[in-house]
Amino acid sequence: MPTPLETLFSALEQFSNANDSVREEGYSKLVDRSRPFLHALLTRSLSSEADRDDVIQEVFQRVWKSRDRLEFSGVGSWWRFLRTMARNCTVDYLRANDSTISLEDLEMQDIPQDEQLDVDRLVEAMEDRRQLYRLADEAFLAVPSEKPDRLVNSELLAAKLLLVDRLPWQTVCRIVNSGRNDDEQLGRNDLDRLLSEPHVIRQLVYSELHWDNDKLCDLLLHRPTHNGKEAWTDHEVVAIQLRFQYVMLLEQIVPRLNGRLKKNRIDRDL
Repeated sequence: MPTPLETLFSALEQFSNANDSVREEGYSKLVDRSRPFLHALLTRSLSSEADRDDVIQEVFQRVWKSRDRLEFSGVGSWWRFLRTMARNCTVDYLRANDSTISLEDLEMQDIPQDEQLDVDRLVEAMEDRRQLYRLADEAFLAVPSEKPDRLVNSELLAAKLLLVDRLPWQTVCRIVNSGRNDDEQLGRNDLDRLLSEPHVIRQLVYSELHWDNDKLCDLLLHRPTHNGKEAWTDHEVVAIQLRFQYVMLLEQIVPRLNGRLKKNRIDRDL
């Protein structure tokens, strides 16, 4: 099974192919794999997701227009090229919208050559993690697979603002629409419709009730134990961290404690 880096390199080879259909297939793969990287890269320079989408669209349009002149020796050269292109497109976008804006503080510092491979692997791992979470949402919360992430996120935001924060529907629509494209503006009827969607309610319930491992572990460590003790022992603290922060099985925890806590006690007390 090819690694993520091998898959991306294969897409670059397809993009360099003289056959138009092969090149288009490679281009499509590059767009899918690179979009999350660009969103993360542009977050500090462009706070609006709609602005980032516009710049990213321009980046990929320029990539396609320059396809006959582009050649990449590896994955690292692709990421470096994409960073340069993203910065150029961001500068053009900001100047077009506000000619007085300062462009000196764009957060796009160059990555040292000797760190490029590590960055490549990190970006690939981030993308794999994002896809895993999206698949989990589709499998367990029934989020439609064809719905873009930006719409999924904005619908969840609308539900939170209306049902949890209890803001007026006009305010909710104004806040959500500020980050949407013109053809995706949310109105009262749209708000009523999305709040009747089971997957939106499931997402809202999950987001409000779910505690990540670090938060849950911190709660357990800073409350009295069930038998009234004011503090956990050192061994109990380690057991809690291994169980709730690092999600280890009891069979894995007991050997690490060298017999200081038995399995039945951990299972009973923690």
